[in-house]
Amino acid sequence: MNRDTVFIGHANPEDNEFTLWLYAKLTNEGYKVICDLTFLTGGESDYWKDLDNALNQACKYILVFSKDTFSKSGVLDEWEHVRSMAKREGLKDFIMLLKVDDVPFDERIGTNRMNHFRFDFSWANGLKKLIYKLESDSVPVAK
Repeated sequence: MNRDTVFIGHANPEDNEFTLWLYAKLTNEGYKVICDLTFLTGGESDYWKDLDNALNQACKYILVFSKDTFSKSGVLDEWEHVRSMAKREGLKDFIMLLKVDDVPFDERIGTNRMNHFRFDFSWANGLKKLIYKLESDSVPVAK
């Protein structure tokens, strides 16, 4: 399977504004980006199947990490799914946490062991570091 997509997970609707901003910025950099706000149109008979298919194309899973993130059952399901996927398939640095507010680093088991991208201080600086990491990890961009 060809993993060439950056998937953005987030709390809906609380983190929609940031998610759409990030989607636009990464798309402008040439990355193939997907999130529920951009590919689910309504009327899908089984949107979890569509999300699973999208996750199976992802080379990176970006989680917008806020105080609202783990209050959403959908995010909890995604979190457990991508953690097991990363472990099962040996995907190095697959999950990336983007800390966007004053959520504690240890909000969920395992989150304090990951190096967070700090968007809570500056969206611009957080984006710069995220793009550097995507480039360093050779995430494909459109030609």
